[in-house]
This record gives sequence, C-alpha cells and structure tokens, in this order.
Amino acid sequence: MERVKKITYQVKKSLVVVDSDNFLWRQNVDRERWLLYRSCSENDRKLDQISPVELANAAVDIVTRKGGMTADALGRMILARFGRSRMSKLTKTHLAQGFEQAKAFGRITEVDGEVKLAAGPLDAGLATV
Repeated sequence: MERVKKITYQVKKSLVVVDSDNFLWRQNVDRERWLLYRSCSENDRKLDQISPVELANAAVDIVTRKGGMTADALGRMILARFGRSRMSKLTKTHLAQGFEQAKAFGRITEVDGEVKLAAGPLDAGLATV
C-alpha cells in the first residue's frame, strides 16, 4: 500500500493528469485532438490497459480506410488491430467505451446500425505507432 501512495504522490507532482478512465496523459495533450494509437500483439498489453481514446482512434482509422460497417464488424477489426480475436463480455464493454469516446469527440456516428465517419473534417489522418 505504501508503494501505491508513493506512486500516487509522484503522479500528482508530475506533468500528467489521470482521465476518467484512469489513464495517464501529459497535461499538454488534448485527448479530443489526439489521433494516434499503438497497435500491439495480445502479449504486449491487456485490452483493459488500452485507453478508450486509443480504441476510439483505431475505430476512426478503420472506418476511414474501410468505410461504414456494423459496430460488431468494427469491433472485430479493432480487436484484430490489437492482436486479439476473442469477443468476451469484458471486451464488448471496453470496446463500447471506445465507441462512445469516438462519438463524444464527434468523430463517428451510428445510423441505422452502420458506424460511419461523422460529418465534418478531422484534424489530420490517424496513424498507428
């Protein structure tokens, strides 16, 4: 427990903020304008260690490249991008957070069961890191 307190203290002193999903961001990063995501294999990071912002960015990248599709198809493509294929209840919940994040940022919409890019320009192309 002492270690947790020390880490929490260091985070508060550093130039990072903790978002509502408990992910760390540099203070000067605007998550709504952050367009990158880190693709990885299943062994690199657990899905719950991937920020919903990164999942949202992956969703936008895929829809930009492939066009509109169902949320289920998009979810499976996002999983593949992060080296996974199994769609568990926990996975669905975490993907839903990513979808909601992308919708909240005004990047995608879902109309009649199809996920599409939202109307209006995006700041720049998305990229994997």
